[in-house]
Amino acid sequence: NSVTLGIVSGCFDLLHLGHIRGMTYAKQYLSQYPNPLLVALTLSDANIRAKKGESRPVLNINERLDMVCGLECAAYVIPLEDPNCLSVLEELRPDYFFKANTDRSQDIVRREMELVESHGGKVEVFPPRPNAGVKSTTKMIESVVEKMMREW
Repeated sequence: NSVTLGIVSGCFDLLHLGHIRGMTYAKQYLSQYPNPLLVALTLSDANIRAKKGESRPVLNINERLDMVCGLECAAYVIPLEDPNCLSVLEELRPDYFFKANTDRSQDIVRREMELVESHGGKVEVFPPRPNAGVKSTTKMIESVVEKMMREW
């Protein structure tokens, strides 16, 4: 019984509608195949700090892993110690790699996608609708700070 493996990845710092809709889409997409298995890779605290600045993440790795586990979309939630997905993608060789941003001009995104495709996997882009009008974690934080400053 072979498994159809899908992977999503992200910071998942302050879960928002885009995360939930994306993972729900990935799980539903995989459900058309026998033995679907969705794995969520979650960036480490140090990697998020390097990527987004010293004030991030808002929630630590254990809190973020617990939140993603609570969604029941992913069968496994794996903390990602590397700054990108390359080594895990090389090791797991997923059938599907789900991405919101497939901007191949971003070097790391292009390399991750090419690696998956080189093993016969497919990159599946979240349809535009799941994230339409959804604020990213960064935008949510900016919005909260802005509102607090106005009320001061």
